[in-house]
Amino acid sequence: MQGTPREIGGNFWCADNQLTSLQGGPREVAGDYGCSYNKLTDLKGAPVEIGGVFKCYANPFKEKPNTSFRKEEILGIPRTLEQQ
Repeated sequence: MQGTPREIGGNFWCADNQLTSLQGGPREVAGDYGCSYNKLTDLKGAPVEIGGVFKCYANPFKEKPNTSFRKEEILGIPRTLEQQ
C-alpha cells in the first residue's frame, strides 16, 4: 500500500485487493478500517489508531489458513476497542 496518506479523517477500505501486507498504509484512521478478503497472513503495518471498527475477515493465517483474525490476535494493535 504505497502512497496512502498517513492519516485518514474518515473510513479507509482496502478490501478485496489481494494485499499480502498492510505495510505502507495509513497509521491513523478516524473511522472504520476494512481490510477483509485479502491475502494477509499477519497484521504488521496496521494502523496504530482506529476510531471505528476494524474489519479484517477472510484473510489466511500462517498457522490456520482460511480463517479470520480473532479479537485476541488484534489486541496487540493499539486501537479503540472500548465499543466492542
